[in-house]
Amino acid sequence: MGEKMNLTEFDIQEIKWNCEMARLWLQNHFKKRGKYSYSQRKKEAEFHIDFAILVYDQAEKRFQR
Repeated sequence: MGEKMNLTEFDIQEIKWNCEMARLWLQNHFKKRGKYSYSQRKKEAEFHIDFAILVYDQAEKRFQR
């Protein structure tokens, strides 16, 4: 197994927040604020998942330096 990577507290919170937002979009949590189609909710969820992955990738690059 590889080395253990240490994420900053900010990285961890950013990843957790984006994963939570993706979950909320997929569960249609925002239905009270307007009607969103499934494809719109999916697009929003994908954005948050992609952002969480970006945060992780950037942390990994910092670790490898």
